[in-house]
Amino acid sequence: MTEEQQKYEEKEAAAGLTSEKSAPIVDVVPNSQKISEKIDPPKQFAKNDQKMSKGEKVFDWSVYQGINYWVCLIISVAMADKFLTKGTAWNKWMESAIEKTTLAVHKSGVDLKTAHSKSRSSMKFLSLLSGGYALLIPLKILEDNKRKVVHWLNDKLGVDQTAPDGHKLTPDEIHIENEQPKQSWWNVIGRRLLGTASVVGSGLALNHLYRDKNTIVPDEIIKIGEHTIVHEGKFLGGDERMTEKIAGFLNKALKHLPFGYGEKVTKIGGTPNRWINLLALDTFFTVITASVMYFTRGAKHAKMPHELDNSGDVPSHDKIPNQIVPDEIGDTNKINYSAKFAPRDKEKPLATKKSLAPEEFLGMNKGESAQVGFA
Repeated sequence: MTEEQQKYEEKEAAAGLTSEKSAPIVDVVPNSQKISEKIDPPKQFAKNDQKMSKGEKVFDWSVYQGINYWVCLIISVAMADKFLTKGTAWNKWMESAIEKTTLAVHKSGVDLKTAHSKSRSSMKFLSLLSGGYALLIPLKILEDNKRKVVHWLNDKLGVDQTAPDGHKLTPDEIHIENEQPKQSWWNVIGRRLLGTASVVGSGLALNHLYRDKNTIVPDEIIKIGEHTIVHEGKFLGGDERMTEKIAGFLNKALKHLPFGYGEKVTKIGGTPNRWINLLALDTFFTVITASVMYFTRGAKHAKMPHELDNSGDVPSHDKIPNQIVPDEIGDTNKINYSAKFAPRDKEKPLATKKSLAPEEFLGMNKGESAQVGFA
C-alpha cells in the first residue's frame, strides 16, 4: 500500500466513511510514471499465440477446396452436361431461354445475330457455373457456424480442448486462427457474382487472345421464331481451342485404361467423353470462382474474449483499474488531476466537500490545487 493510499484510508476513517463494504482503493499515479498496466487475460481462455488447430485446417480445406472447388466442379459439369446435351429436357429449357433472351435483346435495338451469339455464350457460362450457385446454401451455413464445426472436428480428431482450469472449452472459447464473421445472403451472393464476372472477363480474354486464326469454324444456321440466323464461319475461339487441346490430351491418356474401359471412356459423344470436354474448360473457371470466394470471405485474425475492445461498456471493477492520473502540464507547483472511478456501493456514503476538502481527499498537502473530474 502506498503512502497516498494510507493517507486516504486514514482520512476516510476520520470522516466516518468506512463500512464493511469498502470502496475500491484509488491509486494516485505520479506525473512521471506512465500507465502501462495491463489486465491479465482470464486463465480459462485459450492463448492467441496457438497455431491453427487440426479442426480448423480440415474445415478450411473441406469448405474452400473440397466443396468450393472439387464438389463445385463435379456438380457444375454434371449440370452443364444436362443443359448442353441435345434432346434432354434441360437442353430444351435452355434453348427456349436463349430464344426468349435473344428476342428481348433484339427488341432493344441490338442486331439479331449479335443478340443470339451473346445470349448463347452467356447461357453456356451460366450452365458451367451453376454448381457454385447451388452450393451457396451449404457454404453460408458452414461459414456462419465455423466455430461450432471446428470445435466438433477437434473433438473427432482428438485435439485436447481442456482449459488450464480443467473445464472443457466451448466453441466460443477455442482458438480460431481465421475468424469467420457472419455474412448476409446479399454478401454471399455478391461474392459469387463477383466470381462470375471474373470468369466472364477471363473467358472473353481467353477467347480473343488464344484464338486459332488458322482454323475457321463452319457456318451455322439457327432458327429463332420467324427469324433465321446465319453465323458465318469465324476463327476457332480460344475457349474451344483450349478445350480441344486439354480434352485431346486426357482422351489420349485415358485410352490406355485396361479391360476395355479406355474405349468406353473416350467414345465420341459418350457421357464420359462429354464430361472430359466440359472439365477441360470448367477446371479453369472453377479455379477463378473458388479463389474469389476464398479471398472475399472476410476472415480475419481472431481475437479471444479478453482481447475484445470493451471501451464502450460501462466501467466495472473487473475491467478498469481505479486511478487518479495527474495531467502533464510541466508545472510541479500546480497539479491537475483527472479521475476514473468504478461504480461503488450505493449504500456507502460518498465523500463530499462538507466531509473532506479536495486536497485532503486526494491525500495532498494543503495549498496544492486539485481539479477532479469524474468520467
